[in-house]
Amino acid sequence: MKKFISLVVILIIMAFVTNCGRQTAEQLFALAENLEKEEKFDEALAKYEKILVEYPETKLAPDVYFKIAQIAGNLKKFHKCVDAYERIIELNPDHEMAPKAQFMMGYIYANELKDSTKAKAAYTAFLDKYSEVDSGMTASAQFELKYMGKDINEIEFLQGLASEPPEGSTPQPPATTTPAKEAKGN
Repeated sequence: MKKFISLVVILIIMAFVTNCGRQTAEQLFALAENLEKEEKFDEALAKYEKILVEYPETKLAPDVYFKIAQIAGNLKKFHKCVDAYERIIELNPDHEMAPKAQFMMGYIYANELKDSTKAKAAYTAFLDKYSEVDSGMTASAQFELKYMGKDINEIEFLQGLASEPPEGSTPQPPATTTPAKEAKGN
């Protein structure tokens, strides 16, 4: 019995010593956010991933995956970005970030990975699950589905946009009078 109690005490002490130097998920998250603010994106990404390895059941998981997706997208690691968005939806489809994650999957597939099949599936899933959550994203998903793969010149209401004057310049009205008539005041 004494040996058993001694073993339990030793195990408790070992657990305590081992965990003393270990950072909590919240501490790692704060550290990763600071690295992100310092634009040390690879280091921040590594810290976010460490949270998921050391604390796989953390309530921060959707937030961590969202941060991973954002950084991966900025680093042009689009497959990693989509994987992170998918994990948010798999883990908690009712999380407040799930609609944006679903929409962004469609956006990344359509605009970065040029995979219209997966883009259509992602946008359709967004409309099926989350269309009532955000009217702006809903309208954007519907637009993307309707015009996916079309050139801007094939979309009637957008045809004049490419020829608009550059931002900051003053558009000139069409000439309807001659300079001589303007001078006479007619």
